[in-house]
Amino acid sequence: MLHWRNYTDSRLLVDLFTQKHGRIAGAFRQPSRKSKNTGTKPLQFSPSHACFHGRGELRTLTQLEQNGTPLLTEGVKLVCGMYLNELLMRLLPIGSAQASIFGHLAHAYQQLADCDAGAEDIYLRQFELHMLNELGYGIDFHHDIFGGLIEPSKAHFYRFNTTSGFEQLPCNEGATFKTHREEEIYSGYCLSQIANQNWTDPLCRQCAKKICRRAIAELLGGKPLRSRELF
Repeated sequence: MLHWRNYTDSRLLVDLFTQKHGRIAGAFRQPSRKSKNTGTKPLQFSPSHACFHGRGELRTLTQLEQNGTPLLTEGVKLVCGMYLNELLMRLLPIGSAQASIFGHLAHAYQQLADCDAGAEDIYLRQFELHMLNELGYGIDFHHDIFGGLIEPSKAHFYRFNTTSGFEQLPCNEGATFKTHREEEIYSGYCLSQIANQNWTDPLCRQCAKKICRRAIAELLGGKPLRSRELF
């Protein structure tokens, strides 16, 4: 479940991400007061079983059961999970099957639950890069905008354009940009580390964060993500 909110006194509006049908929005009637499940609400970050019917963008959910306990319950890991859910809410259309993204989301939940404190960003970047690729906005970290191989060197610098990719800068111009406008350029070394999913260097992890943030901001039309405010 990606999100829920109150709809009427007895119904909730629930947004689900399903393996076979993609993202689904539905109205769900809460258990009656006589039910032993009275007072329960749908839980995020746990596998669920859902039954629904109807046509159009708003379905009727007839069954919604959690199959296990939530993986993310508090702290930074919980906020990271909320961020991933909001990304999918904002970027995925209703009813478009995305089985690959579904699998990576479940994997990201588990990785966030198991990882050491401070390593959460690695699994956010991995999911973001996969999601961008699946949506047709993948970033090529191997080649520049002219098709040349990106040099895996700290002496080569590249400027990132969200629509075309990485443009190599002359060595002297790269040094100038590195001094005055570092946020706009990235070394070939960091780009190669990201391409190879090598997350040992904190600087390269920061570069990956900036690149993904710019690419996602472009897709969102500049509108902010509410979950980021929680950080």
